[in-house]
Parts: sequence; structure tokens; C-alpha cells
Amino acid sequence: MINNRGNNRGNNGERPKGFTLMELMLSISLFVILAGGVAVPITGSYLNNLETAKLTQASQIFSESWEAVRSIRNQNWANLANQTYGLRDANGYWEFFGITDEADGFTRTIQVRSVFRDGSGNIVTSGGTDDSDSKWVKIQLSWQPTPYTSRLIEEEGLLTNYDSPGVWPPA
Repeated sequence: MINNRGNNRGNNGERPKGFTLMELMLSISLFVILAGGVAVPITGSYLNNLETAKLTQASQIFSESWEAVRSIRNQNWANLANQTYGLRDANGYWEFFGITDEADGFTRTIQVRSVFRDGSGNIVTSGGTDDSDSKWVKIQLSWQPTPYTSRLIEEEGLLTNYDSPGVWPPA
């Protein structure tokens, strides 16, 4: 009688052929499953952190854009011509430049257009009289937080020429 307790040897004392290959395949399979189970949450967490960082940066650029447009308005109301612009810092002062601007993977577009009012001074979408002391400003900021996604923030607001003595409705 041959005692095979505790070993994987055949009758002649050698390991059965193919047994090491099976162990190796099982080990690799377990490693792939465990590594995948760890890699997916880590990768997801990394991408989430990357997107959060980009969203924070976008929020800062977006706020900066509104401040820049207000600064341009304060420099000279006539600089708010109806057009689509980008922004640039020119010797410490903001100015409109081109039709978009790009920095750090973000594309910014600023659209300025006229405001029209009815006889009572209410803003209307069609008809009415051009209010030369008000402008609609729409700011758009787009970026790609990851290679497979794109994001866009946009907001529209009313700017007025606070230095103008004009009052709506006109007398």
C-alpha cells in the first residue's frame, strides 16, 4: 500500500503531468479577478477626482469671465459691441479678443447682444426698441474632463450702463 497523504505524487513518486499548468492557470485567473476588482474602483476614483478638479477650475474660470466682462463694461460701455468674443489680459486689463479663447483645456466664448424693450420698459424677445444702456451677455465654457466626456457651462445675464442717465421707459 502506498501512502499518498499530504502529497500530490503518483504511484511512482512523480507529480502528475499537467498539474502545475492547472495551478498556474488557476493562480493567474484569481490574480486577474482580484486585480480587476481593485483596479476598477481605483480607476473610477481617479477619474472622479480628475473631473472634480476640472469642475473646480472651470468654476473659477467662469467667475473670472463674468468679472472680466464687468471690467470691460466699466472701462468703456462702447466696448460691449454685439459680437462673439474670447478674452485676454492686456497689460493688467481685460479686453475682448478673437471669437474664443483657450487655456488649460478650456474653451471660453462670450456673446454680447442687444436688449429690446416694449413701450413699458419690459424686455421683449422680438420687436420693441433697442435699449442702448443694456446688453445680454452669454458666457460659455467647455472642456473635456476625460477623453470620453465633454462638459459645458453656460449662463446668460443682463448688464447695464450704470453711468447712463437713461431711464426706461423713455419719456
